[in-house]
Amino acid sequence: LISRENIFFKDQEIIKKAYDDSKYNFKYDLAQLRSINPNMYKCCDKHRMFIEVYGASKHGYIESIVFNSSGIIGQVIDKNKFSEVLLLTDTSHSLPIKSESNEFFCNANGSGRAGIIICSYNPLVWNEGINIDQVFYTSGLGGIYPKDIKIGYTKSIEQVNSTMTVLEIKLFANPLDENLFGVLKY
Repeated sequence: LISRENIFFKDQEIIKKAYDDSKYNFKYDLAQLRSINPNMYKCCDKHRMFIEVYGASKHGYIESIVFNSSGIIGQVIDKNKFSEVLLLTDTSHSLPIKSESNEFFCNANGSGRAGIIICSYNPLVWNEGINIDQVFYTSGLGGIYPKDIKIGYTKSIEQVNSTMTVLEIKLFANPLDENLFGVLKY
């Protein structure tokens, strides 16, 4: 919330007031896995799971972030008896990511493969050198996920042609690793 140029908050008193107003509430509710098809997760385009959220959110959980102890898993997209979670790896999911230097941004899409998202970009526009094992973070630009959360690292780089490079990013979090999750309305 505080920019590097310090144009949003001019002095310490305003920063303290913004903090004390507590309108930025980052409490989360716990959820338990109710179902996930591991075969679909390992083979197909549609990566979903269902969780039961133990909480009493006044606003519901649609578009809430779902995470485990390793990181972000996805977001809640529907609520019936259980909440449906669209995983980051689902081909219909898009996640705005960035490099640590804040010099590279990309909308990474689900690959339909377990643990992998894909970032396609034009190297003529984004000329920061990307390396294998380079870590990527949420950019905060999509309105769903907060900024600067570690997402994954570069697994492979493919130069398709002079105007397209494709990055495979291996996610840190795996929805099959645990059956307890946090649900956060950002």
